Amino acid sequence: EVIKVVNYIKSCPLRSGIFANLCKAMDSDRTRLLYHTEVRRLSKGKVLARVLSLRAEIISFVDAEKISFKFINDDIWWLEVAFISDLFDKLNTLNLSLQGANENIITISGKLKAFKDMLQLWMTRANNSQLDCFPSVDASTHKSTITPVIQKTLENLSASFTKYFPSLETKEYEWVINPFVNYEGTCLTMAEEENLIDLKNDLVHKVSFAEQELSAFWVSIRSEYPYLSNKAIKALLPFGSSYLCELGFLAQTEIE
Repeated sequence: EVIKVVNYIKSCPLRSGIFANLCKAMDSDRTRLLYHTEVRRLSKGKVLARVLSLRAEIISFVDAEKISFKFINDDIWWLEVAFISDLFDKLNTLNLSLQGANENIITISGKLKAFKDMLQLWMTRANNSQLDCFPSVDASTHKSTITPVIQKTLENLSASFTKYFPSLETKEYEWVINPFVNYEGTCLTMAEEENLIDLKNDLVHKVSFAEQELSAFWVSIRSEYPYLSNKAIKALLPFGSSYLCELGFLAQTEIE
């Protein structure tokens, strides 16, 4: 429904121009809505946030145009939009944290597990009618009206996370993140354990570890600690996200 409103206003240059003039007349900080596109994965949150910030302007424009968007004057509808906007903001923050050349499957798994645990926290608080985790909703006097919707949405999202990320445990690879700390249950062979003990007591490499990127460090010690280094590199090798692929495509585009 939000996308329908946005597309109606922006699909016609004349309507888009009239809406921009209306925003200026109402002293709005923004004068344009944002299109949603599936290519830009973060755009849903931005579209919703912009629509919320221009709520009064949109209502005035739609009423003047006499368009049959019956939901546009429904306070509960706007409250649901506010909830989805808050939720997408959290998802966008997670998505951005997974991007970067130095992110790997271990660090990403930790962030996904943290988000999954936060979902459980939000569900618990929502079940107790505590919605402070969604500030836009919590500020409304009608928040109790959509509490069941919030509970169901969070349950569905949690189920999706469980489906797509069935196992996020990375304890057996914690030594990869910092080999100079004592860990239990590393699942290493005898040769690898011996390499790890030698490395823990190597003061020179302990200093270089603090100065290098994680992957660069494990590659640099490959000749001295081959068993341990090879296992660490295999753990860091899988792509945690499509960031590096997209970066490569962008570089290729610039070259062409």
